[in-house]
Amino acid sequence: SVIPVYNLKTAFKIVRIPVCAGIAVASIFGLIGIDFNFFAIAGVILTLGIGIDYSLFFRESGNHANTTALAIALSAATTILSFGTLSLSQFQPVCVFGLSIFIGTLTCFLLAPLTQKRN
Repeated sequence: SVIPVYNLKTAFKIVRIPVCAGIAVASIFGLIGIDFNFFAIAGVILTLGIGIDYSLFFRESGNHANTTALAIALSAATTILSFGTLSLSQFQPVCVFGLSIFIGTLTCFLLAPLTQKRN
């Protein structure tokens, strides 16, 4: 049996952050003329997982919003730096993979606070 944790409205609020990040990656790739290929899609899939984590952490932060924001900022910084360096690669598949995760994670980090509970 399935036990729902969130109602449909709350679940949508949590999932919209990584979906918007995926759309942002595809949009930016289109603007700068990079093909949205297998490696970009793989990066977006990884970004979906990261974004849902950030959204859930903010949603459940309760009275510890500042601590949660610091933890997510540190996590995002390491992810953005590590995959951002991949985007500097001369090998095109690695560059596209790194750039897609860089853009997606940055977008998720900036939008994730929108899922925080309002008291």
